[in-house]
Amino acid sequence: MLEHSSMLRRPFLVAVVFFALVSATQATVHVKMIKDGDTTLTIVPDLGAAHEWLLKLPNPLPNACIVEALEDEAPSHTLTWTKSGRPEHPVIIRGVGTVTLHGNRIKDHNYGKPVLVLSYVSHVIVENLTFYDFDGSRESRTALAISGRGHNIIRNCRFNKFYGEKTEAAISVYNTSHNIIEHCTFDSLGDDIYIHALYLNKNASHNIIRNNVVNYCSGEAFMVRNGSNFNIFDGNVIKECSGVAFYGEWYNKQADPPEKPSRGNVIKNAKSYGPGKPLGYVKGRYIRKVRAMDWAHYTRSRKDEDLGDSTRAYYMPKDANNEFFTLPQDMEVEINPVVAEDPASIVLINNLLYHGQTEPSGWIEGARIDLMYSDTTNRWGGTERYLRQVQVHDSSDKPRRYRTPLKVLSLEGDVVAEFVPERQLAGRASRPFIRPITGADQVIHFQIDSLQSDYDLFLLPQTSNLNKKKLEQHFRDEDGGWRFFYKNALKYKKGWFIRFARSCNKDLRSENFSVPLKENKTYFLVVCARGSTGGFFRWRARPI
Repeated sequence: MLEHSSMLRRPFLVAVVFFALVSATQATVHVKMIKDGDTTLTIVPDLGAAHEWLLKLPNPLPNACIVEALEDEAPSHTLTWTKSGRPEHPVIIRGVGTVTLHGNRIKDHNYGKPVLVLSYVSHVIVENLTFYDFDGSRESRTALAISGRGHNIIRNCRFNKFYGEKTEAAISVYNTSHNIIEHCTFDSLGDDIYIHALYLNKNASHNIIRNNVVNYCSGEAFMVRNGSNFNIFDGNVIKECSGVAFYGEWYNKQADPPEKPSRGNVIKNAKSYGPGKPLGYVKGRYIRKVRAMDWAHYTRSRKDEDLGDSTRAYYMPKDANNEFFTLPQDMEVEINPVVAEDPASIVLINNLLYHGQTEPSGWIEGARIDLMYSDTTNRWGGTERYLRQVQVHDSSDKPRRYRTPLKVLSLEGDVVAEFVPERQLAGRASRPFIRPITGADQVIHFQIDSLQSDYDLFLLPQTSNLNKKKLEQHFRDEDGGWRFFYKNALKYKKGWFIRFARSCNKDLRSENFSVPLKENKTYFLVVCARGSTGGFFRWRARPI
């Protein structure tokens, strides 16, 4: 009897389980209407069906509404959401658990083929959804588009795997204001040159973008365009970026009517670590904080000049607590600090520097500074200048260590390389030999290599009666000028600075001595020879 009763109950239990499985697989969205503490639950198969059901109710919705997606969505068409909430009763579209909306399943013809569009709505909150897999190889793609009335919130959402040269941005914000995008994560945005995490376009103003993390994007992470003003970027973290900058601005002057520049967008509490791998027109791996269409406003200047100027596309208020790391640790720089036969130089080996410059610029203590650039045309037709080498030229007779360091700086003042140039005089000569040397209040070390036998070496100060032409005349003296040079040689408290030898062997000999030379006073280094003895030698004068 017991067994018979059990057998009678089994078909009913199986039917219940089967109904539950069907409900779980087909009914994946709960619509909860909340009024005076009471909740009414409606179960529908997807977000599109939830929106269709809500369209039957007044707009904006009179009561609080929570739309919960319980499983992954598989939309085939863009969902254009047109149902608004109220300030006190927003519409909440929420993913419960991990809910993924797949971009490449969208088959319709909406521009950008977004998964979700908030179209002319207000007080809608989208949270805890994942937007994944957007192929922009043939047409522009975006995951989420917001336009119209504003006062919406996007939070705790994830945007992942955007690729293809036509894709524009993960989130498009167009002609709308007072929206908040916060605590969202952007991963793997792009394998080409200009995919952005967020694109604010055409009067997208007074929006707040805060506490978001961009783990990789191939363009500027955040872009404003065409009169998108007074947006606040607060506490965002950009870990890698392969665009020209972390934040960008652009507008089309040739449009009809012409687009407008943006202004007054605030950057504060930013942390930016970069850059990523170079792509497209980006040469090297330096990245700037801001790229702006009206570039004259963004030439490097005093550090406090970018504070509080709301006429610019972007500005950084005083004490904004921004931390921008724009140079890679492995930026390869080759430095030759010596000006001799060749100029001193800084060579950027693999990573060219966008609009790099020097401090000081043009001249350093009388020496000429030359900057060599490589010019590249970017995809918008503009010319980008990338510094590849800096040279210091000094043709004076003054061996010295410069008192001013030479710095190579990024456009916004980051130090890429720094060294103190050193002027050395050197060459290969034959006896007899005279070379004027100018002092710089520094000790100068003289080195003469491979002198042959029977030579005399002197250092003579220039006087009103002693010049190079008069010294050269004495080479014709019977003793090769030895007595005259000896008589006028430099005298110092430690003794005569005279070196001479009259050995008759054929050994080669080197001479080394150091002496302080007064500022801007001229001296003559003289090597003379007796009789017909000649031969070549190498010489050098350098500061120590």
